[in-house]
Amino acid sequence: GSPWPRSTPNIPPTFHSSLKPGDKVDVFTPAQTWSPGLVIAVSDASSSSPPHFKVSYGRVSSGRWAAPRDVAPRGSYTAPPSPPSPSGEDEKSQPKEKRQDRAPYRWSLRPGASGAPQSPVSPPGSSAAPCLVGFANVGNTCYAASTLQPLLRLPSLRPYFMSRRFVDDVNAGNPVGCRGEVARAFGGLMKDFYGGKDSLRAFRQTFGHHHPLFSPPTQQDAAEFLTILLDSLSEDLNLVRSKPYVPDFSSSASPAGLEWWHKFRMRTKSVITDTCMGQVSISHSCARCGRDSDMYDTVQTLSLPVPTPLAFISVTLHDGLGSSALYSLAVPLQSDAGDVKLRLSDVTGLPRERLSVAAVGEDGVSFARLSDKEPVGDYEELVAFVRTWVGDDGEP
Repeated sequence: GSPWPRSTPNIPPTFHSSLKPGDKVDVFTPAQTWSPGLVIAVSDASSSSPPHFKVSYGRVSSGRWAAPRDVAPRGSYTAPPSPPSPSGEDEKSQPKEKRQDRAPYRWSLRPGASGAPQSPVSPPGSSAAPCLVGFANVGNTCYAASTLQPLLRLPSLRPYFMSRRFVDDVNAGNPVGCRGEVARAFGGLMKDFYGGKDSLRAFRQTFGHHHPLFSPPTQQDAAEFLTILLDSLSEDLNLVRSKPYVPDFSSSASPAGLEWWHKFRMRTKSVITDTCMGQVSISHSCARCGRDSDMYDTVQTLSLPVPTPLAFISVTLHDGLGSSALYSLAVPLQSDAGDVKLRLSDVTGLPRERLSVAAVGEDGVSFARLSDKEPVGDYEELVAFVRTWVGDDGEP
């Protein structure tokens, strides 16, 4: 048969029209994997719509309806059916040592997909669904579990480690690497992860041996763990066995970004640099001479701010000349009166120093002026005044 993963097969034009109950097929399941199935019913085809098929597979013994695009000839995406034994005996009735060996899983591709491998197909008789296993929390090691699980699911890394291609790229002689031990431990972790086994403890022992900060089961920073892990994997799998000398170009503005990246890859080239590293440009402008210069640097992670929840406050602005206007301002939940003045200044164009914010009294007539540091989270309505003059200390 063709090697795995298989490309989209050439399905005969008459395949779907000739299907009948009892035929063995491959069916694309809601879990986004291909599974061996059995046709148990066929809908009536009309001139406007093709027939649909009720297929049973796995634990779905009662069957579910599937469109033609989700049904393919048996063996197209899953392991082909085992040939009958010469003696005519059912496989289950044969002694264990005579049963045909089965592959642990197969990569599955849906027709028309981008080519990225989907979740593996569970092996027949498997008690644990691959990819559904979590990691036990030992002490305060949740930082490692939350970082590793999405990393293990990256389509750009999964085939590389699961096919064991990484073994040929291990650079055990790299003086700044981990003798290839972190890369091998990560490959073993991924294999166990997709086989339904939790081996995080073994991986942490290897990783902690080379990075003692992460050896004890104590709380650590997840971003720092990810950065050090990617750096260790990159050096363990670095294809550059002898790093050439490259002149310092990080402080020069002459190389363009593409040239800078090329020089960087002269010393570091791995699957990590290809999939998990990027480049940023840093611009500097001299306040004295006005000269602009650009520098470049590589990054493995980008820190993004967490959006601050906003609250809406109604503010009635009085201009002191008998006119007023109502504004609905979006401010952070933990805002103070100074934030309200700043936001109101942005909206109206009035100088912040000329604005004064006050809370409405219970009688609806009196006002209580608020200092800039006073929280406004408990107010739904405020009033603001435009001051006609401002003292040297910023106060009226």
